[in-house]
Amino acid sequence: MLVAIGISFSPLLEFISVLLYIFAIYTLIVLAYRTRFLSHLQTILIRLSFSALGITILFSLLYATNNSFGLWFVSIDFMLKFHGLFNCLIFGMLGVLGWVLEPPKTKQDVWNFPVSQIRGALKGAGKQHPGLVDELSDFVDIKTLPKKSSIFMRTQISIGYLLL
Repeated sequence: MLVAIGISFSPLLEFISVLLYIFAIYTLIVLAYRTRFLSHLQTILIRLSFSALGITILFSLLYATNNSFGLWFVSIDFMLKFHGLFNCLIFGMLGVLGWVLEPPKTKQDVWNFPVSQIRGALKGAGKQHPGLVDELSDFVDIKTLPKKSSIFMRTQISIGYLLL
Protein backbone atom coordinates (compact mmCIF):
# COMPACT_ATOMS: atom_id res chain seq x y z
CA MET A 1 0.00 0.00 0.00
CA LEU A 2 2.84 2.34 0.85
CA VAL A 3 4.45 1.69 -2.54
CA ALA A 4 1.17 2.56 -4.29
CA ILE A 5 0.88 5.82 -2.32
CA GLY A 6 4.48 6.63 -3.21
CA ILE A 7 3.85 5.96 -6.92
CA SER A 8 0.78 8.19 -6.81
CA PHE A 9 2.08 11.11 -4.75
CA SER A 10 5.80 11.20 -4.04
CA PRO A 11 8.79 9.64 -5.83
CA LEU A 12 10.85 9.88 -2.63
CA LEU A 13 8.15 8.04 -0.67
CA GLU A 14 8.07 5.43 -3.45
CA PHE A 15 11.84 4.94 -3.12
CA ILE A 16 11.67 4.58 0.67
CA SER A 17 8.72 2.20 0.51
CA VAL A 18 10.48 0.01 -2.06
CA LEU A 19 13.47 -0.20 0.31
CA LEU A 20 11.14 -1.39 3.11
CA TYR A 21 9.53 -3.83 0.70
CA ILE A 22 12.96 -5.20 -0.27
CA PHE A 23 13.79 -5.75 3.39
CA ALA A 24 10.56 -7.74 3.88
CA ILE A 25 11.06 -9.82 0.72
CA TYR A 26 14.66 -10.67 1.54
CA THR A 27 13.54 -11.72 5.02
CA LEU A 28 11.13 -14.15 3.34
CA ILE A 29 13.95 -15.41 1.12
CA VAL A 30 16.12 -16.10 4.17
CA LEU A 31 13.23 -17.97 5.79
CA ALA A 32 12.69 -20.00 2.60
CA TYR A 33 16.33 -21.07 2.66
CA ARG A 34 16.18 -22.00 6.35
CA THR A 35 12.98 -24.03 5.99
CA ARG A 36 13.15 -27.77 5.48
CA PHE A 37 10.69 -28.99 2.88
CA LEU A 38 9.29 -32.48 2.39
CA SER A 39 10.85 -33.16 -1.02
CA HIS A 40 13.91 -31.98 -2.92
CA LEU A 41 11.82 -30.79 -5.89
CA GLN A 42 9.61 -28.73 -3.58
CA THR A 43 12.70 -27.17 -2.03
CA ILE A 44 14.03 -26.12 -5.45
CA LEU A 45 10.71 -24.73 -6.69
CA ILE A 46 9.91 -22.67 -3.59
CA ARG A 47 13.42 -21.31 -3.18
CA LEU A 48 13.62 -20.45 -6.88
CA SER A 49 10.24 -18.76 -6.61
CA PHE A 50 11.30 -16.52 -3.72
CA SER A 51 14.69 -15.84 -5.32
CA ALA A 52 12.98 -14.65 -8.51
CA LEU A 53 10.93 -12.26 -6.41
CA GLY A 54 14.15 -10.97 -4.85
CA ILE A 55 15.59 -10.26 -8.31
CA THR A 56 12.50 -8.57 -9.71
CA ILE A 57 12.17 -6.29 -6.68
CA LEU A 58 15.66 -4.96 -7.41
CA PHE A 59 14.36 -3.72 -10.76
CA SER A 60 11.54 -2.01 -8.87
CA LEU A 61 14.23 -0.28 -6.83
CA LEU A 62 15.98 0.83 -10.03
CA TYR A 63 12.66 2.15 -11.36
CA ALA A 64 11.96 4.03 -8.10
CA THR A 65 15.52 5.38 -8.08
CA ASN A 66 15.05 6.64 -11.63
CA ASN A 67 11.80 8.37 -10.65
CA SER A 68 13.32 9.93 -7.53
CA PHE A 69 16.83 10.85 -8.61
CA GLY A 70 17.09 10.18 -12.36
CA LEU A 71 20.13 7.90 -11.95
CA TRP A 72 19.22 4.71 -13.86
CA PHE A 73 16.87 4.45 -16.76
CA VAL A 74 14.31 1.73 -16.21
CA SER A 75 11.11 2.41 -18.13
CA ILE A 76 7.59 1.39 -17.23
CA ASP A 77 7.52 -0.71 -20.43
CA PHE A 78 10.52 -2.69 -19.21
CA MET A 79 8.92 -3.06 -15.76
CA LEU A 80 5.68 -4.37 -17.24
CA LYS A 81 7.49 -6.92 -19.39
CA PHE A 82 10.27 -8.08 -17.10
CA HIS A 83 8.92 -7.51 -13.60
CA GLY A 84 5.38 -8.60 -14.46
CA LEU A 85 6.38 -11.65 -16.48
CA PHE A 86 8.92 -12.91 -13.95
CA ASN A 87 6.58 -12.38 -11.02
CA CYS A 88 3.77 -14.15 -12.84
CA LEU A 89 5.65 -17.11 -14.26
CA ILE A 90 8.58 -17.75 -11.97
CA PHE A 91 7.37 -16.47 -8.61
CA GLY A 92 3.70 -17.29 -9.05
CA MET A 93 3.73 -20.49 -11.05
CA LEU A 94 6.77 -22.14 -9.48
CA GLY A 95 5.64 -21.12 -6.01
CA VAL A 96 2.19 -22.61 -6.50
CA LEU A 97 3.66 -25.80 -7.98
CA GLY A 98 6.07 -26.07 -5.06
CA TRP A 99 3.36 -25.75 -2.44
CA VAL A 100 0.97 -28.08 -4.29
CA LEU A 101 3.55 -30.87 -4.48
CA GLU A 102 3.70 -31.46 -0.75
CA PRO A 103 1.33 -29.27 1.26
CA PRO A 104 2.42 -29.03 4.89
CA LYS A 105 0.54 -31.04 7.48
CA THR A 106 -2.02 -29.02 9.39
CA LYS A 107 -1.39 -28.17 13.02
CA GLN A 108 -4.96 -27.06 13.57
CA ASP A 109 -6.96 -29.04 16.09
CA VAL A 110 -10.09 -30.76 14.92
CA TRP A 111 -13.09 -28.70 15.94
CA ASN A 112 -15.43 -30.58 18.19
CA PHE A 113 -18.98 -29.42 18.71
CA PRO A 114 -19.78 -29.38 22.42
CA VAL A 115 -22.63 -31.79 23.10
CA SER A 116 -24.48 -31.64 26.37
CA GLN A 117 -23.96 -34.62 28.64
CA ILE A 118 -27.25 -33.95 30.47
CA ARG A 119 -29.41 -37.03 30.28
CA GLY A 120 -32.82 -37.67 31.74
CA ALA A 121 -35.75 -39.98 31.58
CA LEU A 122 -38.70 -39.10 29.39
CA LYS A 123 -42.10 -40.04 30.65
CA GLY A 124 -44.22 -42.18 28.37
CA ALA A 125 -44.02 -42.59 24.64
CA GLY A 126 -46.59 -39.84 24.03
CA LYS A 127 -46.95 -37.99 20.79
CA GLN A 128 -43.91 -36.72 18.90
CA HIS A 129 -43.05 -33.03 19.00
CA PRO A 130 -41.31 -31.81 15.82
CA GLY A 131 -39.12 -28.96 17.03
CA LEU A 132 -39.84 -26.52 19.84
CA VAL A 133 -42.50 -27.35 22.41
CA ASP A 134 -44.84 -25.13 24.36
CA GLU A 135 -45.18 -27.31 27.43
CA LEU A 136 -42.23 -28.59 29.42
CA SER A 137 -44.64 -30.90 31.19
CA ASP A 138 -44.84 -32.98 28.00
CA PHE A 139 -41.34 -34.19 28.79
CA VAL A 140 -40.71 -33.95 32.54
CA ASP A 141 -42.66 -33.80 35.73
CA ILE A 142 -42.57 -30.07 36.37
CA LYS A 143 -43.73 -30.56 39.99
CA THR A 144 -40.27 -31.87 40.82
CA LEU A 145 -38.50 -28.79 39.44
CA PRO A 146 -37.51 -26.04 41.88
CA LYS A 147 -40.19 -23.36 42.24
CA LYS A 148 -37.78 -20.43 41.98
CA SER A 149 -35.76 -21.63 39.00
CA SER A 150 -34.84 -19.10 36.38
CA ILE A 151 -36.29 -19.18 32.90
CA PHE A 152 -32.73 -19.84 31.70
CA MET A 153 -32.51 -23.04 33.74
CA ARG A 154 -35.90 -24.26 32.53
CA THR A 155 -34.89 -23.52 28.93
CA GLN A 156 -31.67 -25.50 29.37
CA ILE A 157 -33.55 -28.45 30.77
CA SER A 158 -35.99 -28.29 27.83
CA ILE A 159 -33.18 -28.22 25.31
CA GLY A 160 -31.43 -31.09 27.12
CA TYR A 161 -34.50 -33.28 26.78
CA LEU A 162 -34.98 -32.32 23.16
CA LEU A 163 -31.46 -33.50 22.37
CA LEU A 164 -32.24 -36.99 23.60
